[in-house]
Amino acid sequence: MFRDFFSSFSKVLEQKEQLEQKHLHLLQILDSERQAKWHYVQQTEELAAEVKKLKDEVQSFFRGWLCRRRWKQIVDEYIRSDHAESMRKRNSIMFGMVECEEEYVKQLSGLVTVFLRPLRMAASSKKPPITHEDVNSIFLNRNVAFLPYKYGIQFSHDLSSNVALIYGGNDLDPCKHGLASGARGIPRYIITIHELLAHTPHDHVERKSLEFAQSKLEELSQSMQDEVSETENIRKNLAIERMIVEG
Repeated sequence: MFRDFFSSFSKVLEQKEQLEQKHLHLLQILDSERQAKWHYVQQTEELAAEVKKLKDEVQSFFRGWLCRRRWKQIVDEYIRSDHAESMRKRNSIMFGMVECEEEYVKQLSGLVTVFLRPLRMAASSKKPPITHEDVNSIFLNRNVAFLPYKYGIQFSHDLSSNVALIYGGNDLDPCKHGLASGARGIPRYIITIHELLAHTPHDHVERKSLEFAQSKLEELSQSMQDEVSETENIRKNLAIERMIVEG
């Protein structure tokens, strides 16, 4: 009887060990499955993030392509528009005006180098053929725009003989041209600004400035005309007085 009991107990222990081993094996399988599941979940999340990133990149690419295409259409339409043509003409006028101003600055520089400085040196010599007052009246008068009208006759007749001695009888036309260039530019400025206004929209930021400049130039032009008329009247009166005095 004891032997049978011991045999039964041994079988139970053996079954218990087998069950424990199976249980341990199942726990290992469960842990392995959990790790595999976590790994697969992580891979799925990474792939989902990559897919989302690629989706955003594709959408961004197509949005950019559509925007560039639309922008190209807008630019092409604007280039062919009347407004763009007007702006091109306006820019051309502006560039031409800048070139004229650069040429005018060169003329002034030449006027100073070739005529003003030598005349000042001559006026400072022991036997000056021209006085500093004469030089100042020609070059430094504050109403420099009126020089060709107010002082042109005086320069041509009263001072030509003395100034010609300084330059050895050379032609003084370049000097006269330089003095007159500023005044001759006034009508050109008025015409240029008028053309600019014709190609400048009414709501343009520079519209008021151009209109103001045009009004000031027109006032200056009128003042110059009045100055010329006054000078001519004085000359006529002086001529009449000389005729009366000379009998």
